[in-house]
Amino acid sequence: MTETWPLAALLLDEELQPRAAIDRTVLENYVQLLVDGVRFPPVVAFRDDQGPIKVNVLWLADGFHRWHAHKVIEADGIEVDVRTGTRRDALLYSLAANAKHGLQRGATDYKRAYEIACRHELLTDPADVEAVAALLRCSGRWAEKLTEKAREADKAERDAKIVQLKGEGKTHQEVADAVGVSPRTVATVQKTNSAETARTAPANPNQAAREQLAELASPEAQAWSAALRALRQINEQLSVEELFDARYMGFDRSFGPALDDAFAWITELHRRFGDERDRRRRA
Repeated sequence: MTETWPLAALLLDEELQPRAAIDRTVLENYVQLLVDGVRFPPVVAFRDDQGPIKVNVLWLADGFHRWHAHKVIEADGIEVDVRTGTRRDALLYSLAANAKHGLQRGATDYKRAYEIACRHELLTDPADVEAVAALLRCSGRWAEKLTEKAREADKAERDAKIVQLKGEGKTHQEVADAVGVSPRTVATVQKTNSAETARTAPANPNQAAREQLAELASPEAQAWSAALRALRQINEQLSVEELFDARYMGFDRSFGPALDDAFAWITELHRRFGDERDRRRRA
């Protein structure tokens, strides 16, 4: 059902934005078309009023560029194709948005959609190429690229299970039945594992090296590793000057609190780390 709603009535959730970012060129083009009197197709939103508490929320699922273009020209309202459903329904719809219309999706858009689908467990198996292609309405080639790491992880887990069962003395057929592969695959994995073990096994295993690997796997080491990755990711961002040159106000409400929390965390980390470094220098 198509209705006209005030722009503020639609809830813009970052995860429901199928794009990695708003394309400035597309936005400017849409604004000009609106000024010229072009009428756009309605955006799609889901009215979430099915729970015990009638929240009556309109989740915008498709049409973020159109919504922002209407906001730029300060339009009184926007046409909305209103559908009944929850945020999950809106999320499922948004992941396939722009498959046949609008700006063609790129690598970052597909990757973002796949990560969101995995994060919300919308895929029974993240390595299932056909399921990913169907959910995102993307080509098989893109689905293969998106699931590559998941499929590699599945294969590694499968091969480890084969090696384990063979180590327990089971026959090729028994292992094949247990894992769901052919006996030939079992033989290939066993042969590959034996060759790899022979190639990489040190003549005299180094106890210190094993202890260091165990230390790197500790929760403490993993926590510091995650912190280092976060800092490196921050350092890879656009400069603050560049960000403000292309200022986008849409995320201000959530950006400010997140920035305050990050600033407090980095400030405390810098102080503590600096104190530790100074103590080492004086020692």
